[in-house]
Parts: sequence; C-alpha cells; structure tokens
Amino acid sequence: MSKKYLITFYASQSNLQEKDEMTFTAPGEYYEENGIRIVKYKEYSEDSQLEGDYSLNTIKIVNDSKLSILREGDHTTRLFLEKDKVHNCHYRTKMGDLMFSVLCTKLHNNLTDNGGKLDVAYSLDLNGETVSYNRFILTVKEN
Repeated sequence: MSKKYLITFYASQSNLQEKDEMTFTAPGEYYEENGIRIVKYKEYSEDSQLEGDYSLNTIKIVNDSKLSILREGDHTTRLFLEKDKVHNCHYRTKMGDLMFSVLCTKLHNNLTDNGGKLDVAYSLDLNGETVSYNRFILTVKEN
C-alpha cells in the first residue's frame, strides 16, 4: 500500500523591479526509484475553472547537487539544476518557446525516506542578461 504525502511548495521570483511569492499545499507522490527521489504533484492555476486545468510537476532529485524539474501542462518547462553549474533549459510560454541559461546557486537537500525539505535557489539568464532570481522550498510530509 502506498503512502500519501502532502507537498508544500513555496516559491519566490524577483528581478530589479519586483518580487512575487506564492505558497500552496497539494497531495502528491513521493518515492525512490533507482536511487533517485521523485516528488510528483498537481498544480492548479489561480484562475483555473476546469478540474483538468493543471500542470503535473515532477521533481527528480538525483543527488545532493543535481535535480531536474518537469512541468507538464499547457506550457511545458524542463529545468536541470546542478549546484554551481550552468545549464540551458527549455521554457514554453504563452508567447512562445524560449531557451534560458540556468545557474543553481543553492541546493540543500534534506529529504529522507520519510519526507523532509528541499531548498533551491537559481537565476535565469536570457541572451546573457539575468532576468530573474528564483528560490523554492519544497516540503514533503506523510499525510
């Protein structure tokens, strides 16, 4: 029998002009497969009117310095985050597809078999210019 988990996601995004923050909690999955910890949850948009109007987020924590995030929905995003390394990542937005350079500056992984926290900070660069500084804290608790 699989366990049920509550996933709490805090995110902040800032640039020189403004800062946005959000927090939500959702039921989700948390398990290990081939040594990789996996967190999956559905994220509904604030203006969602339909039950099926969500993105499915999958976070794969490879080790204490590397993870990937796949956000599937109307706008698919795939991020590869590796502490102190730059990766080029694909963002699909309402205005079209973009390729960002992503630099992960912080990755604290305190996830265990029973849950825990993941704290990540990274910047997004477009055409050599930083467009945002981002941070998220993911908390996984047995429900």
